[in-house]
Amino acid sequence: MGRKILFSPVGGTDPISQNNLHDGALLHICRWYKPDDVYMYMSDEIIKKRDADNRYIYCLDRLSEKTGHTMNYHEIERPDLDKVYDFNFFYNDFKKELDQIIGEADESDTIYLNISSGTPAMKSGLLVLATLLDYRCKLIQVVTPVGKMNEHNHDENDIEMLWELDEDNDDDAVNRCRVVYCPSLIEIQQKDIIKKHVTNYDYAAALDLADDMSEEAACSFIDLLRMARERQLLNLSEFDKYQKKLGVDFSPVKSSNERNYFEYALELSCKLKRGEYADFIRGVTPIVADLFELILKSRCSIDISAYYRVEKNGAKKWDTYKISADTELSSALQGDWNEPVSGNVGSAALLNAILYYSDDVSLNELVQEVRDVEEKVRNIAAHQIVSINEQMIKSNTGFTPQRIINDIKRLFSYTNIRLKKEFWDSYDDMNSYITEVISQSDVEGM
Repeated sequence: MGRKILFSPVGGTDPISQNNLHDGALLHICRWYKPDDVYMYMSDEIIKKRDADNRYIYCLDRLSEKTGHTMNYHEIERPDLDKVYDFNFFYNDFKKELDQIIGEADESDTIYLNISSGTPAMKSGLLVLATLLDYRCKLIQVVTPVGKMNEHNHDENDIEMLWELDEDNDDDAVNRCRVVYCPSLIEIQQKDIIKKHVTNYDYAAALDLADDMSEEAACSFIDLLRMARERQLLNLSEFDKYQKKLGVDFSPVKSSNERNYFEYALELSCKLKRGEYADFIRGVTPIVADLFELILKSRCSIDISAYYRVEKNGAKKWDTYKISADTELSSALQGDWNEPVSGNVGSAALLNAILYYSDDVSLNELVQEVRDVEEKVRNIAAHQIVSINEQMIKSNTGFTPQRIINDIKRLFSYTNIRLKKEFWDSYDDMNSYITEVISQSDVEGM
């Protein structure tokens, strides 16, 4: 249980390089990772060197004496293997051996693959296997002491003398091992799909897929996906916690009340981009009423919140007593209706007030247009049980969904919320950052 297992081809600089008097990759990994089981894959040439002086077991035994850690050795012999450049052979033969080793290992065991020893074909074979078959292994690369390719010299040497001269036996020797993150083909495909979900503003689907990935594969970006999902759900306090944790800032509007309206409008725009037309039209009414209220305050100096109360469920109800006390406002809200306003605060009465108090022709035309469209889309949402698409919205309102969202954006310019044009690209900026981090996780092994 919890054993460490190393599978390693044996190469020309194993166990100790006579050129630089440092550990070869096999011995160095054993020195620093202390595996319990060492599987050594030996070609014809390596077997001959082993038979000459037992150099591999000798050095490993001396290392065990030095560290006090005992290792079990398993020699995988290929005496007929002389074509050490044959990639196809190693791919198939390594797969057979690794399938057996992994199959016999416990879930708590850790399996290491040495990708620094052996021929280029051997190293490539291990890398391709790890990429294609999603083996639960850690790939270990050993950096050469001089930071460049080892020179290979296969002359016979006194292995006992090499051990004594090995500079990696010094107490201040440096660990040259590196864990190499090599994404499997499955992980690569999963990340590509996640990036597509992010680009399509579908953070729930992206997060579901990321949750199914290994922690190592998703650790660099999963919190970004959680952050984006909280933003999409308008859980802005949670969104801010993730922003602070991750050291990012995708909130161009900072004031809490103004930010709520802006983020709602952004998400409404995302619904449109995702093709969620039914949700889009259902979301138009609340934002239109809120923006009309803001416009009354900024352009007409009427704080309409003084004339309604907010119920426990969040519904706004007209305070008819307060309205009746203000004859002019009562008349403005009523417009040409037969009865004074009562019940829920809605965009129709707010429109009446804007048209009464405002002498801005462009504003009046805009709010009238938006109110007409809002009423028509609300009727679609209330009475249609068939699929709602872009063409249906245009047929019923005379406007495309994009024209509707553009009109809503224009309403903001008549409020006290100061927005720059680029603020509306906030989600796209966030998406670009997330997809770049996902892409970098493959390059840097994050």
